[in-house]
Amino acid sequence: MVAKVDDELKKLSITYNEKLQHLSLVQRKKTTNLVTSDLEDFLPADIGSKFEFINSEFLLTILVVVNSQTEQDFLRTYESIGSEIAAFGGPDWASTYNPPNLGKDDGNFGPEGNRTRVKGSPVVPGSAVKIHTEGDVFLYSITVLKGHYEAGYFEGNDFVAGKYIDYLDAIKSAFREKRYTVREFNFDPSKAGGVDSQIDQAKWELQQTLTTIVRWCRAHYGEIYAGWIHLKVIKAFVESVLRYGLPVDFLSVFVEPNMKREKQQMASLVEAVGKLRSELKTTDIGGDDVSAADDDTDNLPFVFHKFNPTL
Repeated sequence: MVAKVDDELKKLSITYNEKLQHLSLVQRKKTTNLVTSDLEDFLPADIGSKFEFINSEFLLTILVVVNSQTEQDFLRTYESIGSEIAAFGGPDWASTYNPPNLGKDDGNFGPEGNRTRVKGSPVVPGSAVKIHTEGDVFLYSITVLKGHYEAGYFEGNDFVAGKYIDYLDAIKSAFREKRYTVREFNFDPSKAGGVDSQIDQAKWELQQTLTTIVRWCRAHYGEIYAGWIHLKVIKAFVESVLRYGLPVDFLSVFVEPNMKREKQQMASLVEAVGKLRSELKTTDIGGDDVSAADDDTDNLPFVFHKFNPTL
């Protein structure tokens, strides 16, 4: 029975600790960090109606975390960051302009078109907008090119399909080199401002778990406590029989001492028993020797077990 009750209490304790840790976790969300916090934790649900966020085939709005010390430098240079990422080139028809050959195969296509002949930054000029401020840290939105397609071509009779060149990883790396943090705009308006409700829910779950534990303890405390005291009584009885023998002729009692005068009361108890049953007296106990009685009960003229019933 005791083992079963102990297992149940351990499970309840584990559940309570998990709820407590979850509450601490959601409370930490209340402290906004523009780099790590979920966007829903600090952006309002109507952010999409206040600012333009693009996610089309070729354009994408991303977020950049900027601190106050580097804000002005960011606004001056963001349009040129990643100047070797985007490919703006193509066939140079101007230098080889020949109207009679228009529409004919001149070999200036596919990989021969040299798309990377002209490169530049994928950032759309003038797209930076400050959308949130948290202390001396700002959140800007900028629009960038997602990437470009490379045309397919024939190798003999086999067609090699074109491929898409994604810029996003390269953009993040370029901004990281300038010590700016890029975040993608992943935002669910239905979850916006939900930190307070999450905290309330976590507090309610923690209180429910605590209430369950208290009820469980009230239901089992009396039974467990009675069993524990019963073991103490059995232990005293068995040791009394071993010390004094049969037939049983002794008295078992509980004594609650005054904690401030415990040594004096122990000495008085030893003296009183010694006077009543002088044949039980073994070694004189008194003064500082009484403090050793907890460890060496054989020196006492009675069976003695000290315990704290409130533990």
